[in-house]
Amino acid sequence: VRADRGGRPLRRADTTVVVGPEGGFTDDERAQLPASVALGDHVLRAETAAVTAGALMTALRGGMAAESTKSTADCD
Repeated sequence: VRADRGGRPLRRADTTVVVGPEGGFTDDERAQLPASVALGDHVLRAETAAVTAGALMTALRGGMAAESTKSTADCD
């Protein structure tokens, strides 16, 4: 899945999170990987986004965090 604003919450079943460049993904890149996840309410730097994605995936799989039932519409 692609880390991008407006994406769904990260799930335990997600095995890979692709983090884009500082300027964001191009339309072509978004078309190649249409599923997206949000890593929070803020825009993160590429380096921070990668660490955040790893920490969230580890917490979900280790039972330290529960999967969110919120939709992205609930986050505004």
